[in-house]
Amino acid sequence: MTRKTHTQSQSLLAAALTAISGSTVITHDDYKGQKDNSDSSFYEVDIYQSHMQIGPIPTSSITKLPKSNSLKTSNNDVKEIFVKTSSSKKKLSIHTLLSCTIKSFKQLIYSREGILPSVQELIFDKQILKDELTLSQYNIEAHSVIQLNVLLREGSKSIGYINSEHLDPGYDYDFTNIVDTQTFNRGKEEYTRPCGWRRISVNVLNKYEYNNTWLGVRGRKSQTDSAPNEWPVSYHATGSINGKSMANAGYDDIKGKNKSRKGFLNCLLGCFCCKLNNKKKLQFEFENGVYTTPDVKLAEQFATRFSYEGESYLVMFQNRVNPKTLIKVGKYWVLPKTEDVRTYGICIKKDPYGGKF
Repeated sequence: MTRKTHTQSQSLLAAALTAISGSTVITHDDYKGQKDNSDSSFYEVDIYQSHMQIGPIPTSSITKLPKSNSLKTSNNDVKEIFVKTSSSKKKLSIHTLLSCTIKSFKQLIYSREGILPSVQELIFDKQILKDELTLSQYNIEAHSVIQLNVLLREGSKSIGYINSEHLDPGYDYDFTNIVDTQTFNRGKEEYTRPCGWRRISVNVLNKYEYNNTWLGVRGRKSQTDSAPNEWPVSYHATGSINGKSMANAGYDDIKGKNKSRKGFLNCLLGCFCCKLNNKKKLQFEFENGVYTTPDVKLAEQFATRFSYEGESYLVMFQNRVNPKTLIKVGKYWVLPKTEDVRTYGICIKKDPYGGKF
């Protein structure tokens, strides 16, 4: 890829991330030219996870038996936690497990309030909470109040920038004019390639454990086959359809399936092995999860629309998902943690409706 084409890709991506985050995002080159501007506060955009929307799981009617064959202990129960900002008297109520990491908790705040995790500072008991620790490690309990500070200088504006080292243009792929006539598999699941889309590649090689086997780097017999220990492919979109995000629509889909199954709402009284039509157990042991889908057309319905150089575009994210924690609910896949979803491509295409929908 030529330097000019790579620069255009970054500019297009910056416009897409601006629409998703609601905050201005610029290219790395633009950042280097503006970083000394005292009127702005700059932060590096996390293109791996910051876009992920977390939705609720109806655990009140779906339960998984722990290994001890007893119900969950109170430490693992869902609790109501309050978040308060210095600029508002209103407290934000969030229901989650006390085992939730601070990083995931910030994602929940982002999903509800649109405040980017990168500018969130959470304080409890006079301590600044670190991303890698959990709520319980800070002795946070039900109805605890966490203080939220937004890290912006007074009078300044927050501007995100793309770190060019987090992109891997050598693996960019243009599916715009491709129509698949054969079946592909990744992670022992059918893989629908994003035909009609242009994929901007995210730099993930050697970023995670398992020697890149999760990405299918080794052991693939053909282009259409899965490699050993490879993770399946899914899509995550952050827009809304009829006012609902993918997480909200997926949650409603789960509830609908629950109500349609005879006796499902009696799960807590003894039915701990409710099965879907595909004969796989529908079991959740977490309260919130990341909703994705292997269905490109479904994901496209939730793709975020944005404008770039006078044209209307759509954007969604291509991921690999952890097969060990993956739960399937109809056309939706739900993962308990953002760490179980690894973004490796950002798919963009021109809006076929020209922004009119």
